[in-house]
Formats: sequence, C-alpha cells, structure tokens
Amino acid sequence: MTITFLRETIMKYYEVEYMGGSPLRFTGLFSGMDTQSMVQQLMRAESMRTTRLNTRRQQLIWRQEDVRTTITNLDSFRATNTDVLTGRLSGNAWNTMQTTVTNNANGSTSNPGFSVTAGINAPAGSMQVVVHNVADRDVIRGDAQFRGTANPTANHPTVDLNSTVASFGFSGETITITVGGTDHDIDMTGVNTVQQFMDRVNQIDGVTMSFDNFAGRFQLSGDNIGAGNTIRTNDSGVNGLMSSLGLNDVGNGDSRLINNASNAILTMNGVDVEQTSNNFTLNGLTFNLTNAIFPPTSGGTPPDPVSFTVETSQNFDDLVDAMRSFVSDFNNLMRHLNDQHSTARPRSGSRTFFDPLTDEQRREMSDREVELWEAQARAGMLHRDQDMRNIQSQLRQWVMQPLNIGGQQISLSHIGISTGYGTGNDRLIGMLNFDEEHFRRALEGGPAANGIGNYPGAERIQELFTHVDPFPQGTQINNAARTRQNENSGILTRLNNIITNATGSTGTLRARAGVEGTVSESQNQMSRRIQDYDARLERMQEMLSRREAHFFAMFARMEQAMAQSQQQMDSLWAFAGM
Repeated sequence: MTITFLRETIMKYYEVEYMGGSPLRFTGLFSGMDTQSMVQQLMRAESMRTTRLNTRRQQLIWRQEDVRTTITNLDSFRATNTDVLTGRLSGNAWNTMQTTVTNNANGSTSNPGFSVTAGINAPAGSMQVVVHNVADRDVIRGDAQFRGTANPTANHPTVDLNSTVASFGFSGETITITVGGTDHDIDMTGVNTVQQFMDRVNQIDGVTMSFDNFAGRFQLSGDNIGAGNTIRTNDSGVNGLMSSLGLNDVGNGDSRLINNASNAILTMNGVDVEQTSNNFTLNGLTFNLTNAIFPPTSGGTPPDPVSFTVETSQNFDDLVDAMRSFVSDFNNLMRHLNDQHSTARPRSGSRTFFDPLTDEQRREMSDREVELWEAQARAGMLHRDQDMRNIQSQLRQWVMQPLNIGGQQISLSHIGISTGYGTGNDRLIGMLNFDEEHFRRALEGGPAANGIGNYPGAERIQELFTHVDPFPQGTQINNAARTRQNENSGILTRLNNIITNATGSTGTLRARAGVEGTVSESQNQMSRRIQDYDARLERMQEMLSRREAHFFAMFARMEQAMAQSQQQMDSLWAFAGM
C-alpha cells in the first residue's frame, strides 16, 4: 500500500499547483534526494549566459545615461555662452561708457541733485560743468490767509471748499488764467462751489489749483518747468472771487510768486548752455538736475553756482564679467569631457571589474554595501570613448584658432586668455586661464605692454567672438558645412557648430544615445541595442523555464522508476515467502 501510494504521488507530480499557478513540487519522496537544490544548481550554470547578458544591458543603459548627461552639459554651455553671450558681446556692449562726477569744491563723488549718464556715443574725456540755475516752475501762493494746521487757533476764517463761490464774492466777473502765454477764460456756468471752481481750473493744461491745509492759503502751481511755462491771473472783478482767494491779478514780479518758472543754466567747458528741462542730453551725455544741487541759503539769497568735473571713459566691467564666466564654463565643460573618457573602470580584483549586481547578490548585501558597489560599477562607462575625445579635441582646437581680422591674425592669446591652465592633467586637457588686466588693456587698444605691436581693441575683439562667415548660397547645411564655416568665423560660431554637430538633430551624440522628450529618445543606436537585449533575454528566459521543467521531469521519472523497481522487489520477496 505504501509503495503504491508513493508511485501514484510521483505520477501526479505535475498535477499539484499553487493557486498562483507555480508548481508545488514534492521532490525526493522515494529516493530521499534534495532534487530541488540539485535543479537550482543545474539552473545556475544554465543561467550564466542570462547574467552576462543582463550585465551588458545594464552597462549599456549606464553608458546611454552618461552620453545624455554630456548632451545636456553641451547644450547648457551653448545656451549660456554661445547664445546668451552672443547677445552680451554684440552691438553696444563693446561701446558702454561710464562717468565719474566730482564736486570741485569738496572733491566728493556723491553729488545729490546732479548726475551724468554716458550714452554709447559719448566721447571719452574730461569736462568742466558749472551749474548756475536749475529749471523750475511757477508757484503762486495767495495772500488771503485762512485757518490751517500751521495756525489752528489764529483769528482767520475757516475754508469750506463746498461753500458757494458767491459767498467768496463771485458776481459774474470774467476770470482769466494765462499759462505759458496763452489766455484761458474760465467758463463759470454751473460752477456753484469753490471746489467746483478749482476743478474747472484744473481742467486747464499746465496748471493745478489746490488749497494748502498747512499754510492755510490757496495756490496755483505750474505743471511744467521752464521759463516759457509762466502762470498769470486776471480778474475783472475788483473784489471778486479771485481777490477773496488772494490770487487776483498776479503779474511779473508779484510777491505772491514764491517760485519762478526758469530754465536750467550751465557753463560747459566755458560755453553757456540753457535748457528748458532738468533732464537733457548733450554730446552723448544725459544730465539730471534737481534743486538739491545747491546748498541751503537764507533770506532768499540766490545760491552760488556749483562746479563739477565730469570724467567719461569706457566701461568694460560687463564684458570682463562675461568673459570670466565664459572661461569658467568652458573649463568645467572640458573637465567633464575629459573625465568621461579618461576615467577607467575600477577593479574589484586583479583581473575583475565591478559589474552590476544580480538580484541574488543584492539580497546578500546591505543597502550601504549595494550603494558603494554600484558607485564603483557605474564609474568609467565611457573610458576611452572616441566621441568624447573628438569633441574635447575640437573645442580645444577651435577656441584657440586665430581669426584674420583686417589683415591681422587675432586669437584668445592676444587678449589675455591662454590655454594650458592649471597643473597636471588640467594643463593637458585644454583648460583656459583668464588674465583680467591683460584683457582690459586689450579692450582699450594701443601699444602692447611688451612694445611689440598693438592691442587689438574692443572692435576687433568683438569680431573675434561674434563674426559669422555666412554659408555660400545653396549650401546644404550639415556637419561638414559647419566645420568648414569654422575657418573664417568667430569663436562663438565655432563652438556653436561643434556642439550642434554633436547634439543637433543629426548630431553624433544624439544619434547614439538620443535626447529625452524627443523622438530620438527611443530612435537611437543605444536604445535599439537595449531593445535587442530585452528581446534576447525574453527568449532566454523562456528557454530556461523549459530547461527547468525538463530537469524536474527527469528527476520525477527517476523517482517513478525507483518506486516501480522497489515494488517488483517486494513482489519477488513475497513470492519467495520471505
């Protein structure tokens, strides 16, 4: 009974399953052998090819990620330096001027009320400026005194702007206000209150009427400065509304004119200048004046003229900052490219490298051990990569290549930027060194410090960076055409062409690894190889599953044969009566 039970169990070996569909195997029930472990050992040997294939697949994924990182770095450098820098180094950036204003009386360069800004066409040099008067506006303060915050208890009438104009003496007289020589007769139709009268005055262009609550007086103020913007009043009524407000018949020299419309009056290098505004431009210099230019005086004494020295010179600070950033970004890019192709794969032993971990290896290690191992396995994926070497070599070559400008060969070495910067490996990979003092002298032009030749000057340096040699008409623009263009183009065009040849729509790196978020993300050489690995792994996994089933079936048949043999022996022993 026992033998029969065992045999039937073995015969039903494949009929018992988990609910999930995986076989529930009862192995070695007759032989006592651990066939489960034996099959696992056999499958470990069978799956070595799959492990090697998974290793190559993972390493290819890492290589693709590294190439994509390089694409990102190249495009970022282009956006920051060949695109943005082209704008910063073009046009007026090379002609920026700056001014220094010094008060001749006290030597101060901080001068409230007086500032000068240089435009791109301002000539360099020194100018003596004497300010006699600033442009101002007319202000008429009425002589009729009312109660205000300055005299709250004085015996003066209180003003209610909603009072009727009749209560202030208006009896239909004609009221005329002259602004800038033009008479404006005020239409009093429908005007009932003082506030309505003020609103009607304020409709006249160039004048504003208000009540000064502090002084307790009505006031007319010019809206515009300049000697031609005077304000005068004419009231036909002797004791009418304007008389009650203290503003009637204001003419030239009237004491109620507390401020006079006037022009700005200056002397520049001995030449008298008169301007109707306090903001004006002369010879590329923009002047801004306010009354704060004059020290306070007492007793209505006119202020003394104030003299200044205005120094104008070229301002290269923005260009220096831009060039310093360019050199720093270029060096970072060169170091990245060099690290990509020069970093060797670390070894885990004398003859073996750190390879990607299998699932089984991960289970046997701590999270920290896995992290450290994979950092080593991840390194050096592009060791001796030819694409990285080529891009680095081209950048190094073309950034220092001279350009013929006006018959003179000019390169970065002429303007204070040299290669071979740093020590050791940095010196060999094309790092740049920026000499700010040399660069400033080169921008200014003039004889070179060593007495041989002249510094290029700002215009030629601009050409060195921004000149573009146009493609001949009909040229098919491709990688080869862009390379030819580099011969007679400036540095920024050269760098842009090199990067475009690598990361553009037909670029070598894009074709190789693709760019995320674009069609090339899946349509590239590396992605196709990864897809091929996936297909091969799927086929191999199917084969391994069949192989494993074969081994278990083989051991099941062995168990069945042993059970049958034992049953026969038992029958023989029973027949012999033993």
